[in-house]
Amino acid sequence: MFISWSLPPGSGKTSAIPELTILAFRSKDHLDRWLSRRGVAEGYVMPMQTCWELAQRWYAGRIDHDWQRPGQARIQQLFDKLGLKGAFWNLGGKT
Repeated sequence: MFISWSLPPGSGKTSAIPELTILAFRSKDHLDRWLSRRGVAEGYVMPMQTCWELAQRWYAGRIDHDWQRPGQARIQQLFDKLGLKGAFWNLGGKT
């Protein structure tokens, strides 16, 4: 299973069609067919396991009363630790 992200995190953009932001697909072929039928460009594709690891770390502690949103540097470290690198995942705008 694969997850497709159409917009980079931190881009400040939202999709005109919200369901295009993050979608799950059975296979890369399934994703390719879906994109082709809709004329949508491929964003970033990751295995479901990576998305699960990101979600676990991203939402850890959010229920705690004293939770605070991590700063940009800490979020970037999280992306880097998970191997989410390149322009798509770079919050600082540098590649």
